[in-house]
Amino acid sequence: QEWWWAVRDGYFGDIVSENMKYGGLMSENVAESSAFPFTSQEWWWAVRDGYFGDIVSENMKYGGLMSENVAESSAFPFTSQEWWWAV
Repeated sequence: QEWWWAVRDGYFGDIVSENMKYGGLMSENVAESSAFPFTSQEWWWAVRDGYFGDIVSENMKYGGLMSENVAESSAFPFTSQEWWWAV
């Protein structure tokens, strides 16, 4: 639903950016996130070296490369249904 609203209302780029940075919608304190967003170079390496599926999975689950306890992450990943609605 959120993805559809983003397309319909013209802020699709913003929601993609949020997903790439944080893996979904952030809770109140962004500073508490324990995931480091993947750089464009890391995305390129994943495509080139054949582990693109893994990097997508990590990005969907955690919003980047986890550095600490996963349970403490403040990102809420988008569901597969939300991705489907985005298409």
